[in-house]
Amino acid sequence: MNFRAFLVAGLAALAQADASSIDHDKAQPLAQPKHVTDSEKAAVKFKPLLQVSYGCEPYPAVQANGSVYSRSD
Repeated sequence: MNFRAFLVAGLAALAQADASSIDHDKAQPLAQPKHVTDSEKAAVKFKPLLQVSYGCEPYPAVQANGSVYSRSD
């Protein structure tokens, strides 16, 4: 790939990125679906969580309007 084309594509991608952020106290949790079957109840009961001992937590929050908030913002 031509380096100039790669550079132009990278700059265009950066220009298109429109990241907005919100205050941490305005983030709202996602609504959980109703669990009906036994397997769905077990999946909710034993929902796996990641143990983060070092570094950033990989859990972004998605707002009701679809915007994404991450702690790294």
